Amino acid sequence: MTFWVIASYFLGGIVAYVLARPSRKIGAFVALLFSIYPLYALIPALDGGFYLRFTVIPYHLHLSFRLTLLGWFFALIAATLYSLSLFSAYSEKRDSFFLLSSMFSAGGLMGVFLAADYLTLFIFFEIMAFFSAFTFIREHRGSALKYIIYSLVGSYAFLAALLV
Repeated sequence: MTFWVIASYFLGGIVAYVLARPSRKIGAFVALLFSIYPLYALIPALDGGFYLRFTVIPYHLHLSFRLTLLGWFFALIAATLYSLSLFSAYSEKRDSFFLLSSMFSAGGLMGVFLAADYLTLFIFFEIMAFFSAFTFIREHRGSALKYIIYSLVGSYAFLAALLV
């Protein structure tokens, strides 16, 4: 279940990007549908709880996810806010690249909230920080470049803190 909460944002971002090329409204609507699924999956999920270990490279890299009360609470808030923001993207003129970057940023944020170890937390923090800069890079290029530099400095400080 955790895998699909996170993967729905990444999959929805790709599908919305492809479908928004011919029609912005269809892409925004698909992104909205994919962003509503985590709300549907997270509300009853707290009863059972879960722990998931996903092996990326055998014997070397494992991504672990766990549902805790605090992670569930923040994931539910973030899923609600991302659904509302994509609902407003349906009425505004947002291009396909905005939909892709905002959905990938939301997937990274869900990975941060549901991470069970520091490596998973760091990887999804990087995904979130990288793609969140691209949500506004077309309108505010200078601000986006500053944001990328600041997030890189923060990410390396976060990595140094994890290694110490």
